[in-house]
Amino acid sequence: MVRVANTLPLATLAPLGCGLQTGAGTVLNSLNLQRGERLLVLGVGTVGLAAVMAARLRRATSIVALDSQARRLRLASELGATQTLQTAQRLQQLAPLDYVIDTTGNAALEKQALDRLRPGGTLVRLTGGGAMKLSHHRQIISVIQGDAVPQRFIPYLIAQWQAGHFPFDRLIDFYPFEAINQALAAARSGESIKAVLRFA
Repeated sequence: MVRVANTLPLATLAPLGCGLQTGAGTVLNSLNLQRGERLLVLGVGTVGLAAVMAARLRRATSIVALDSQARRLRLASELGATQTLQTAQRLQQLAPLDYVIDTTGNAALEKQALDRLRPGGTLVRLTGGGAMKLSHHRQIISVIQGDAVPQRFIPYLIAQWQAGHFPFDRLIDFYPFEAINQALAAARSGESIKAVLRFA
């Protein structure tokens, strides 16, 4: 198997071109999150966990992860989340947020998160829906692929992995193509964060 530096299998790089680039790019490029700022991530699958890792790279003061699946929340804590929530009931207890990244498309959840957005804050929709100006200089924006230039951004993410700062390989489980149904079931149940099929 072809490998890059530090023994990273080439097949492991596949998710960098989509979900991981989107989540990390949203934090690093679209929002340009800075040290000391506060972020809430709604849904911590591949995209949301990439956002969590990128926020840790930028030394955000607060990185809150919300998801219904306990396994994903445990992993989010290990990858940089400072707080995890399994239901939306505790959102009202959060300090005012600089940013919210929504990977769920859940309108009710988005509305609750908007209530915690500080004046001047931004909510990012990664599920479509367009941009919108809100009261108190807040805004909703829609981001595609993390506003990244892949030729530059993917090598940057690989370099961060090599330095131990972006351990995206922890999200990936490999399955032979013949086990495609098992891979789908694992992804749907939350057993696997990012199921990648390998062809013989």
